[in-house]
Amino acid sequence: MLKYFFTHRNDLPPGISTPNGSWQHLALLLFAFVSILLIYRTYRRQDIAMRRKIRRFSAWFLVIGDTSHLVWVTVTGNFSWNEMLPIHLCSLAAIFTLVAELTGKDLYKEFCYACGVPGAIAALLTPDWSSYYVISFQYLQSASSHILLILMPILWIWGDGFRPDVRRLPRCFGMLLFFAGISAIVNEILDANYMFLSYAPKHTILETYEALMGDPGYILLMFLTIFVLWTFQYLPWIILASRRKARASNASRN
Repeated sequence: MLKYFFTHRNDLPPGISTPNGSWQHLALLLFAFVSILLIYRTYRRQDIAMRRKIRRFSAWFLVIGDTSHLVWVTVTGNFSWNEMLPIHLCSLAAIFTLVAELTGKDLYKEFCYACGVPGAIAALLTPDWSSYYVISFQYLQSASSHILLILMPILWIWGDGFRPDVRRLPRCFGMLLFFAGISAIVNEILDANYMFLSYAPKHTILETYEALMGDPGYILLMFLTIFVLWTFQYLPWIILASRRKARASNASRN
């Protein structure tokens, strides 16, 4: 299998894949969980300077990983404007992760938490790169990038004290709609499928949505899923903020 490590899926022979739900895929999910936990615990024991180095390395690794993917498809002769523009949700989240780390802006961190984390989790659970063998450049690069998209908000929140704020969520949703609009226009011009707005990719949760709601009904279900996930992502922070406010109010009266 290693001889196909750098082979693009267009040139792979039949039978070279990692089906979603296979033991290799499940092993990857276990590896993702364990690695995120270990890196987080290691991160918490570091001083401020080392924490900054870990975050910067991770953020740059995300962008460099996407860049290496572009180099790879170009070298193998498989570059396509229909697939390589950085306007997929996770590609945008990778860029905003680096921007957030370099600028320290809470809005960009919020976007990575609100949009990047759900997108990365969905991608890891039902990857659309399953046509590759697990030990291949494309599979490992995609998996590592999506693991980092989950890791970085964890480091910001539970390592550095950043707190998600539902009041920033409408601006994040506006950013999401803005890029979805750009993707829709590009899809129409290039006959592409950025943000999966043109059709549901095979072997993903969106394919299940399409079976339930049809096309383009799956897009509505996709956005409804985002709102459901945001409920789980933000409700604990809303409750925590409410309790803190109540304690502060009680303390001021006493």
